[in-house]
Amino acid sequence: MLIECPACHARAKLPDSKEGAKVRCPQCSRVYQAYPVGTAGARRRTADPTKYFLIGGAVLAFVLVLMVVQRSRGDGIIAAEEEPEVVGTGPGDYSGWNSELCLLARRLHELAFQANEPLLRNLVDPVRAYELRMFPEAGEEGGEQEDPDGAAEAPGASDPAPWTALSQDERSLFLGELVEALISGPESELVVDWEPFNVAGLPGEEGVVSETDEDAIVRLQLEHREDSALASRNIEWRFVKLGGEWKAYHWERWYSPDELQAERKQRAKKTVKRTLSDGSFVIESEVRPIPFMDETPPAQRELIQVLVDKLVQADPIPSPKELNATRAELAAIGKPAIPALLTKFAVIPLDSEENAILLNLVHLQLQDMTGYITTFKPHEALGATQERMDSGLKQWFGWYDRKFKKFTGKAEGDEPDLEPLSDEERREIERLQKEEEYRKMIGEDG
Repeated sequence: MLIECPACHARAKLPDSKEGAKVRCPQCSRVYQAYPVGTAGARRRTADPTKYFLIGGAVLAFVLVLMVVQRSRGDGIIAAEEEPEVVGTGPGDYSGWNSELCLLARRLHELAFQANEPLLRNLVDPVRAYELRMFPEAGEEGGEQEDPDGAAEAPGASDPAPWTALSQDERSLFLGELVEALISGPESELVVDWEPFNVAGLPGEEGVVSETDEDAIVRLQLEHREDSALASRNIEWRFVKLGGEWKAYHWERWYSPDELQAERKQRAKKTVKRTLSDGSFVIESEVRPIPFMDETPPAQRELIQVLVDKLVQADPIPSPKELNATRAELAAIGKPAIPALLTKFAVIPLDSEENAILLNLVHLQLQDMTGYITTFKPHEALGATQERMDSGLKQWFGWYDRKFKKFTGKAEGDEPDLEPLSDEERREIERLQKEEEYRKMIGEDG
């Protein structure tokens, strides 16, 4: 059958079996239902009925000439670089794998993988994304935050301007940064390195899980593009409809009920009690990624992740002022930020002094927020051994498995589950402190 796009009027041929299916025009990307040209179904979807009226003899002559030229090129079909993409199996396919919204989410993954910035710019909404990132205290869908005072500002911004107050250059810059985040920024790993795959029989966990006239939520299951040994994971996309077209404004990892159940089982496992070679008694658990708390709103998750990434940013290194501001914001958020901080222990390998310093920043942040103490130290001069460093990270997960659920969100001055430093370690630290005081004194006298 011959079909025609109601927007740009490009024509193409499709098998008769596809009548009524949703297709995406390869010329203008418009999604429409496929009906043969001239049928009632096609006429109902015609965008501009006045195109069938010719005004004036000159216009009529021009159209006749154009029709002759087009017919000589191939039955009046506007040649397309590719066949129209079928985006639905029929009129009733509105929420499944081939629905319009799922196909849009799948397309975003592919375009990000290809680093296709121009097309991505047309498929994201910078206005809604800006509001979510700059004003996360508003939350999503009316959700409330446990500590709105701690999550009211974007990092580094004391009073962000509303979108309407931004200049055209500022808006363009934000849109560029948003697209860059999809391609290569901190948020890109879930989109670029993982691709959606179809999983049958998972109602409520995949596809369009929520849709109104203005907003929609899509969840897809993902598999790693290169490492098939990695377990699959899920992503949640949020869309807003603008001018009849859906655009993305937020994306994040989504944990299925099965994943959450597995995490709860993991947390329920007994922790391991150990005595280190220096006599320190410790309690450890497995170092692993920790999901956000169920009640943490998407907007606050976004802010937490930005702050945690900034805390361990190595290039460029944040100034002391910026670092202190980041630490203060994380401390103000409190308990909801702890899972993301713990996850950094799982993703940053303890294989160099540079990484040990970054991990120490996370360690100190958690120590300030919880009052808990472990054996972790970043350098031998501060009493570290490889055993104490490795164990120190595991001790944080021992604390998480035993105490996080009842943690109030503020440092409680817990008694440490280990013995104090040895006399030799204490003497070494005192020696270093005296040397530092002596250097300062000589510098002041000089």
